[in-house]
Amino acid sequence: MFSAVFGKIFLRNVFFCHLPFAKVDEMGYILRNECLISERCFMDWQKLYDKLYAVYGDCTCPLVHESPFQLLAAVMLSAQCRDDRVNQVTEKLFAAAPDAPAMAACDETLIAEIIKPCGLHGAKSRNLKGAAQMIVDKFNGVVPRTMEELIQLPGIGRKSANVMLGNAFDIPGFPVDTHV
Repeated sequence: MFSAVFGKIFLRNVFFCHLPFAKVDEMGYILRNECLISERCFMDWQKLYDKLYAVYGDCTCPLVHESPFQLLAAVMLSAQCRDDRVNQVTEKLFAAAPDAPAMAACDETLIAEIIKPCGLHGAKSRNLKGAAQMIVDKFNGVVPRTMEELIQLPGIGRKSANVMLGNAFDIPGFPVDTHV
């Protein structure tokens, strides 16, 4: 999908970031008048961006969530599983454990039983409980907002961290997955 964060920043930053001496504003957008590109090149990329945006618009994450922690859990469950199945399972999971403290307090076998339809329930239940416990113990119950901190959580790698940063916190990254 062409996510909102990706769409708004991709053409301006990814395609132009290789330009030497380009200056960016406080949001990370390259300042047009400060780039060493031709007006024609800029207009070509702007047309491409406009066409992509017309087709895809501001897409939202298909994983249903109400908080960064719930998105984290849904992203963890999405490995080797369809989004619609994850959404069915998380409805039950979040009824039992809607936040990190509740998930950390849950018995791992209960988590495994609930998430079994997603597959790999043994590893995923360990990672869910471990990540929730680390969020409670190390991050005071708040899902971390940096790549460095997110990848410390069990079951979270760079790809999942990029999904989290972009969809939970509107921090641009470069996730490539069906869930973004």
